[in-house]
Amino acid sequence: VYILFADTLNNLLYIGGGFEYADSIKINRIAKWNGIKWDSLGAGADVLPGPQGNVTAINKFLNNIYAGGSFDDIGGFYTKGLAKWNGCSWDSIPDIPFNKVLNLYIDSNILYVVGWPYNNGGIAESRITKYDGNKFTKLGKENGLLHSSITCITEGKRGTIWIGTEGG
Repeated sequence: VYILFADTLNNLLYIGGGFEYADSIKINRIAKWNGIKWDSLGAGADVLPGPQGNVTAINKFLNNIYAGGSFDDIGGFYTKGLAKWNGCSWDSIPDIPFNKVLNLYIDSNILYVVGWPYNNGGIAESRITKYDGNKFTKLGKENGLLHSSITCITEGKRGTIWIGTEGG
């Protein structure tokens, strides 16, 4: 298990990782616990063509559960590392700039996505973006980031978003 997310509004616990089963239920890297039993979220996540990959980030954004990690397929949809669960089915997120999602953080109506970018010929790219439910916006030096390698993110009590990087 790499991530635990408590949906306190619906009394559900979501878990993500590299596992295939919870109890005897095949769940493929992501599951929910309702206090009595485990349940799958559709077909779960996979890396095509084999059973590798992990779910490393889960959060709730705009009434959907978002799952991030290193996977190519979730619930039968091709997607690269980020997808949303509406309670019944998965949907892919178009135009994600990462091939692996490490962390998801919510601030008001913004989902911050931390990840590893696609290989761009060795050029360092932003490893954090803002997602408003429709489009991604890269964050970089123009936003006050000193380094592109993100290590952590949190919110201060006055609403300031703090992003830690390897460079300070």
